[in-house]
Amino acid sequence: MIARPMRDQVRTALFNILGKGLLEGANVADLFAGSGSLGLEAISRGASRAVFVETAAPCLRTIEKNLERLGFEERAVVRRYDLARGVLGLLQAGLAPFDLVLMDPPFPLLRRPPAPGEADVRAILREMGTLEGFLSPHARIALETPAESFRIEGELPGMGLSLVLRREYGSTALLVLGKT
Repeated sequence: MIARPMRDQVRTALFNILGKGLLEGANVADLFAGSGSLGLEAISRGASRAVFVETAAPCLRTIEKNLERLGFEERAVVRRYDLARGVLGLLQAGLAPFDLVLMDPPFPLLRRPPAPGEADVRAILREMGTLEGFLSPHARIALETPAESFRIEGELPGMGLSLVLRREYGSTALLVLGKT
């Protein structure tokens, strides 16, 4: 998959929505991290730690270089981890609970059912919402999706999640979810 970073307009809107209160001292997961821009932004706005989760080696190298350039190495964990395996491994590694999960998955994963061996975003959300200890009690999940082709609102109660906010920016939607 090719990394497709969140557009600046959407990233700015996301962090304005989340506000300083949620970020200050937070333990953040940046899933499908790509260049790491979301986790880096969270650290720069007061998160105590960001866990960058990515499978592509070039992206992992970029994240590590960005962390070094910004002096954030001590506040970050970079994991090569395939989310097709779910998120239990992150909990077992002692990286959770997370106060904020940032998800900017490749849009092809959201436009069709996942192929064998691909990450299933719906299954990941369900696991995060129901896996004891993965999310802190007041955690938020921020997910960027294609506005028209990824509708999940009706499925959220069965995932242990609720929709806190949905905003659309052109062809992109930003969903903020919370635990129920």
